[in-house]
Amino acid sequence: MLLLVSVIALQAQDKMDGMVNRLRAFGAKLPQEQVFLHMDNSNYFLGDTIYYKVYVRRGDNGRPTNISGILYCELLNNDGYLVERQMVSLENGEGHGNFALTDTLMYAGYYELRAYTRWQLNWGVTEHPHGRWSKDYFFSKDMARDYYRDYEKLYSRVFPVYDRPQAPGEYFPDMTLRPLAENRKASEGGQHTVIQFFPEGGSLTAGLAQHVAWEARNGLGQALEGTLSVAMPDGTSVVSETQNRGRGVFEIAAPEGCELVAVFRPKNVGGTAGPQGAETVEARLPKAVANGVSLHVDTDTAGIHIICHAVDSAAQEPLGLTIMHNGVVAHFCHLMSDGQTLDFRPAEAGVYQTTVFNADGRVYADRLSFFLPSGFSTDNVELSGVGNGMCNAFAPVSLELHGSPGASLSLSVRDAALSEYTYDTGTMFTETLLASQIRGFVPDPKWFFLKDEPQRRVGLDLLLMVQGWRRYSWREMALPGNFELKHMPESRYPHWTGQVHNYSAEQVLSVTEQKQRDFAEGFDSSDDEKDGARDDASTDKDKRDREDGVDDARDRFNKKENRLKHPVAVHAEFSQPGSEGVSGDMRSTGTFSLDFPRYYYEFFFFLAASDTAKWKKGQPPVWTQSGRTQRDEADFPEFYVKLDMPYPRFTKPYDYYQSHLAPIPEETPRTGGTDVDVRHLSDVVVVARGNIRRRFGRWKPAFVVDAYEAFNATCDAGFAPGYFMGASRFIRDVARTYIGDMGDNRYYRLGMRFDGKTYTEHSDTERNRRKTDMPQSIPEFVSNMSDAQLDKYNYLWNLSKVVVYTDFSPRNALLDEYDELPGVTVDLRLIENGGERSYQKNRRWKMRGFSVPDEFYSPDYSSQPLPKADYRRTLYWNPCVRLDENGRARVTLYNNSKAGLLQVRAEGWAQDGTPQCGHIN
Repeated sequence: MLLLVSVIALQAQDKMDGMVNRLRAFGAKLPQEQVFLHMDNSNYFLGDTIYYKVYVRRGDNGRPTNISGILYCELLNNDGYLVERQMVSLENGEGHGNFALTDTLMYAGYYELRAYTRWQLNWGVTEHPHGRWSKDYFFSKDMARDYYRDYEKLYSRVFPVYDRPQAPGEYFPDMTLRPLAENRKASEGGQHTVIQFFPEGGSLTAGLAQHVAWEARNGLGQALEGTLSVAMPDGTSVVSETQNRGRGVFEIAAPEGCELVAVFRPKNVGGTAGPQGAETVEARLPKAVANGVSLHVDTDTAGIHIICHAVDSAAQEPLGLTIMHNGVVAHFCHLMSDGQTLDFRPAEAGVYQTTVFNADGRVYADRLSFFLPSGFSTDNVELSGVGNGMCNAFAPVSLELHGSPGASLSLSVRDAALSEYTYDTGTMFTETLLASQIRGFVPDPKWFFLKDEPQRRVGLDLLLMVQGWRRYSWREMALPGNFELKHMPESRYPHWTGQVHNYSAEQVLSVTEQKQRDFAEGFDSSDDEKDGARDDASTDKDKRDREDGVDDARDRFNKKENRLKHPVAVHAEFSQPGSEGVSGDMRSTGTFSLDFPRYYYEFFFFLAASDTAKWKKGQPPVWTQSGRTQRDEADFPEFYVKLDMPYPRFTKPYDYYQSHLAPIPEETPRTGGTDVDVRHLSDVVVVARGNIRRRFGRWKPAFVVDAYEAFNATCDAGFAPGYFMGASRFIRDVARTYIGDMGDNRYYRLGMRFDGKTYTEHSDTERNRRKTDMPQSIPEFVSNMSDAQLDKYNYLWNLSKVVVYTDFSPRNALLDEYDELPGVTVDLRLIENGGERSYQKNRRWKMRGFSVPDEFYSPDYSSQPLPKADYRRTLYWNPCVRLDENGRARVTLYNNSKAGLLQVRAEGWAQDGTPQCGHIN
C-alpha cells in the first residue's frame, strides 16, 4: 500500500511538472503586450487637438515589442460612441498621432482614449451581456458570438473635454452633455452602500484562519470610510477599520455550513452629508468551502513570504505552487506538508501571481502580491532649467533632461493655471508595473510609490486583493484546450480575416423577384399590421421572427446548403488615387485571410467571390462592376462575403474617479508670485445633468455615419447578407448594429425619418397602446412625399448619410434601469441636389490607412515679433526626444502671454525598455 501511494504521488507530481512545463512554454511562445499612452495635456476644449504618444512593450521581458507593428487608437465620447479610430504605425514599439476635437455634432463630457494591438485581443475575452433573443437576428451563431465578444482589460485614458471657448483665451470649464431624458441609476444611487468581500486566495476555507479583504463604496462608486464587524457563532465579533480608500482586511476562521453576516457603519452618519453620507448596512460573507487551501502572502523589502494550509481531501493529495511574473514562471515547487512556508526573493519590482493547484489542474488558491524593493522610485529623469516652475510672459525656457543614455522620451510642457488634476496620475512605471495587471481603474496610482511607508504598502496589497484580475490565466496557460488564438500579430501590414457564405437555392430564385420587390416597395404595410396585431402574452419565437421580417433570410442562411460545397475564388483589390492599385486572388472553402497594403490616408477596398465552375470559357467575371442596371434595379452578388471586424464593440462604464476631478495636491503651489489662484479650472459647470427628468433633444443626433459605411457595418456584423435590402430593412439593421439590444430582453421603439420628415398614421391612442406591446419597430410614413420621392430611399446609391437619434448611452447600458427603454430614430439623408454615388455589385469599402500625425506648432519668439496675445495651454509637445550618449537633451520653448507656473511631464523608456519618467509640478 505504501508503494502504491508513492507511485500515485509520483504520477501526480509528473502531471504537475507537465503543467508547469506547458506554463513555461506558453509564457515564452505567447507573450502578452502592454500599452502606455502619454498625452500632451490633462484636459481639452472642443476645437482643441489631442496629441499623444504610445509605447508598446513585451510583458515577458519588458523590452519594446517586436511582436506588433500596428496599434489601434480610438477616441470615444462621454456616451461611449466612437468618434474616430486611427491605425498607428509602430517603430521599435513607439508611435504617435493626434485627434482633432471638432465641435461639429460633438458634445463635451469625459472622453476616452482606448489603445490596443490586434495581438492583445487574444486575451481577457468575455461575452458581453445581451438579451435572450438577440442572437436570433444574426445569420449564424458564429456571427452573433463575434458581435458580443468583449474584453476584460484594454488600455484606457479618460479626460475632461469642455465646451468651446466663447472667445479666444476664455477658458471656462463648462461641460454641456448630450441632453438625455432618462434618469441614470448612478445619479440616484449615492446613498447606497455596497460591501464586497475578497477572501485571500479566492475562497473561504472552513476551519482555517484566513485573511479577508473588503471594500465599501456608495452607489456613485465613492470609497467610504467606516467600521465593519462580523458576528461569529460563539457570540464574539471580528472588527475591522477601513485602512485605505474604503478598504480593510480582517482574519477569520469561518465555520463550515454557517453563513456569517457583517455590519458596516460608515463615518459621518448623522453628521455631515456629502460623499460619506451612507447608511449602515448588513452584508453576507461568502460561504466557506469544506475542501480547500488557505494561502497567506506577505511582502516586504526582503521578498515574498508564503504560508499554505489545506483541509479535507486537499490535504491528502499532492499539490504544487507556482509564482509567475508577467506570464513567466519565476518559481515552482511541490508542497510537501501542511503549513509549508516559502520565502522567495524576486529579481525585480512588480506584480507576482502565486497559484496552488493539484494534478488535475484544479486551482485551489490564487493570489496577487506586489514586490517593492527599498529605495524604489518612479521618477528617474531629472528635469532642470525652470527653477521653481515660474515663468514670465513670452519668456524663453531652456529645459534640460538627464536620464538613461539613448532613452526615447515624449515631453509635454503646459500652463499649470489651465491644467486639471485628475485621479489618473498614471506614468509608464505605474501602468506597466501595476495598473495593467489588475481589473478596473486605479485612482492616483502614483501615490503608492511616492514614499516607502507602511500605509502605502498596505494600501497596495489591499488594492491587489480587491481589484485583482488575472491578466495571465493559470488554467488558460497550463491546460490544453483552454486558449484560442484568434488573432495573429500584425508586424507591418494590417492582417484581416473574412468569410464566404453561399446563398441557398431558394434565395437564388428570389434574387430577381423578392429582392427587387424589397427595393421597389421598401415600406411594406404588412409590417405595420403585424406590429399592431402583436400579442403581449406571445413568446413564440417563430411568430416574433416573422413579425420582424428576419426569419426567412436567417433560416435559409443557416441551412446546410448555405455552406460552400467546393472552393470558390475570392478576389481582393485595393486602389488609392495617385498610386497603382493592388489586387490578388485566393481559393476559399468558407474563410480567408489577407494582408492589406501599407496605405496612408484613405483608400478603396473591393472584395468578391465567384464560383469558377460557372465562368464562361474560364474567364473570371468583372469583379468591380456597378451594382445597378440601366433600369435602376439592383444587381446582386454571387456570394455573401464579409469581413471579420476585429475592433472591440463595447465600452466600459466609468469609475467614479475617472469622471470626477481630483483635489489639488497639497505639495502643489497654488500661487507663483501672482495675486491670483494659478488654477482656474477648479470647478466644473455641468449643463444637462441632474436628477430631474429632462426633455430628450430629438433633434440632437447621437452620431452621424456615412450611408455606405453603415451598410458595410450591417453586413460585417452579420445582419445584412451583402446586399442592400431597402430602406425599411436598412434602418432596422442599422439600429441592431450600432445600438444593439441595450442589454435588455425587451424591444425598444424604432422610428424612421427621411431627411428629417416623419409622420405617423396612427392615432395617439393606438400609439400609446402599442408602447406596451414592446415592438421592435413602428414604421412611420412621410405624408408629404410622393411615392417616387419616397422610393429613392430604397437605393443605397441615393443615400448620403445616416443620422441616429437616441436617448441611449452605450457606456451606461448595464448601469441604467429603464421603466421604458429609450427609443431610437434613424434618419436617412439623400445626397444633395439629386446626386448619386458609386454602388458596387460586390463588397466595397472606403477605408483609412495609417494615420499621419500633425506637427505640433511651437513658436520661436526670438525670430519673430511678439503677438498681442498667446492663448496656448500646451506650450510644448515633442513625441520624439532622444537622450544622447551622456543621457542628456535640451529643448527650448516660449511661454504664452501670461506669467505663471509650468507643468512638465516626461515619459518614455531606456533602450532596454526600462521606464523613464520625470515631472515638475
